[in-house]
Amino acid sequence: MGSHPAEPQSRRAAEPQSRRAAEPQSRSAGRESPTRTLFPMNRVLRIADKSVPLTQILTPLNPRARGLSWSILDLGEVVPGDGWDPHVPFTEQRVLDSPKGWELTFEELRQFADWSVQVIDGVFVASESSGSLPKRSDDDATVLERADVVLAAIDSSFWVISGPDDVLAPFERVFHDVSEQKPQTVELSTWGRDY
Repeated sequence: MGSHPAEPQSRRAAEPQSRRAAEPQSRSAGRESPTRTLFPMNRVLRIADKSVPLTQILTPLNPRARGLSWSILDLGEVVPGDGWDPHVPFTEQRVLDSPKGWELTFEELRQFADWSVQVIDGVFVASESSGSLPKRSDDDATVLERADVVLAAIDSSFWVISGPDDVLAPFERVFHDVSEQKPQTVELSTWGRDY
């Protein structure tokens, strides 16, 4: 299990929603990113329920998030399901072959999730259009700023989920060990992307 210096803030100790929404949350000196039209302000949650597969992480996403362009921005390690042909090297190569990772539809991402039993480390991002997806070379703050939705498996210990309130609300209802994180303290991978 990786060590993470910043402990997440408890949901119960978090500031009231109305106060959070009034504060600028962009990491660009209070300016909104020009690519942010669909989801103007994102929050970050940490989901630490035990053994949560990607299929369970995808389930609460609302229809609006399903219509976005998706990419597997980085993939550390994946455990395929029984009976599945382990094409992990092929999958990893598809991620590495493009500056924006492996671009796919939500349905294709769902098929990938069905194929995998466990994602040890992985960063999955979505944006309104393929052209606004973050790049593999972007640092974590830029990925969080550019992507409308971020799903990151961290060392198979927990998930980091970033998105607007209407995307995150179902996660807060479905999962039990959920806490708010400050975007500036979030690390999206424990193994490091190719910066």
